[in-house]
Amino acid sequence: MAGPSNAQLAILLGASSVTIMAGAVVAPALPAMREHYASLPNANVLVMLVMTLPGLVIAVASPFMGLVADLFGRTRLLVFGLALFVAAGASGFVLDSLPDILISRALVGLAVACVMTAATALLVDLTEGMARNIVIGRQIAATGIGGLIFPLLAGILALYDWRAAFLAYLLPGVLIPLAWSGVKDVIKPAQAPATSLAEFPVARGVVIYSLAVLGMIALYAIPLQIPYVLSEFGNSSPVVSGLEIGVASFSAAICSLLFGKLRARYAPVVLVAISFGAIAVGYLVVSQSSDIVTTTIGLIVAGAGIGLNLPNLTTWLQESMPFGLRGCAAGGLTSAVSLGQFGSTIVYGAIGSERAGAAAFQLAAGLCVVVVATSVLSLVARKAAGAMRTKVP
Repeated sequence: MAGPSNAQLAILLGASSVTIMAGAVVAPALPAMREHYASLPNANVLVMLVMTLPGLVIAVASPFMGLVADLFGRTRLLVFGLALFVAAGASGFVLDSLPDILISRALVGLAVACVMTAATALLVDLTEGMARNIVIGRQIAATGIGGLIFPLLAGILALYDWRAAFLAYLLPGVLIPLAWSGVKDVIKPAQAPATSLAEFPVARGVVIYSLAVLGMIALYAIPLQIPYVLSEFGNSSPVVSGLEIGVASFSAAICSLLFGKLRARYAPVVLVAISFGAIAVGYLVVSQSSDIVTTTIGLIVAGAGIGLNLPNLTTWLQESMPFGLRGCAAGGLTSAVSLGQFGSTIVYGAIGSERAGAAAFQLAAGLCVVVVATSVLSLVARKAAGAMRTKVP
């Protein structure tokens, strides 16, 4: 397999960055939005939904988009998703009614389901073995770099008006003609046997999808709660919030680039323990911080774990996956990731605005500790079982 050209890789990595744009772009504008719609009942939860509602739609739509990608091709789905993303995302600049904005956010979710499922399936189709580990790591790195650039840009725009933050959604528009002309579907190998959904590895999928949900609940503590942590220091600037979110995303991007080398040395379960452990440590630091410097250190540590988690789960899931089920697998993972994104609204919303901030990071750290403990116990059980088999004559 020749692998993707540099142009194809750049287009697909750029398209992958829209995942973080779905929610994090509007994060710096949340305090101003909450103030603008304060008179509405349940304004706190409704405004958080502006950021996380796309996650619910992605969670519902992605499995279907995976089937569409497998049946009708990845490239058409990619181009359609990019066009819808730009139109629906930027519409928040001109919409005034909060219900109308929420409808546009639902369409953003549908667009991301199309784009992320198609982009991931194409990257998997175009690579194999160690090359696939490296490319998937780069995909998550691209998402992390987008998580640095887009929230910061949105924070700067939000200084003028919170609606201006939605203009950041226009940027991926440059990818639409490039994807249409430069990315082609991979022809199914002649030797690839016919596949059916019955061949999907259900047990592995349940474990990986569950870890993806928990990982995203943990990740979204940053865009949802960092503005509150900073406000406790007397710093409520949307630019600073965007920069702190970007620091975590940049740390994640750097560590994603190292994933290929780490995956060559460690099993997926080991990397699960390492990634969730780093998130737990970083979040505990953030929860105990009393200044921006300490908060930044905690976000860098947590970002390192975030950067390892998704490429690990993606490659673990796609290992030995039949060609005809790769889109379905990618759609399922996108769905799980987005379900965690939406679930974060419920988890952190239940804490209450009066306890938002440090308490949310403590809760997320606790969830990560449970995952680490479960992973370690799984490794110990596997080694014990292996030792028993070795002793049997």
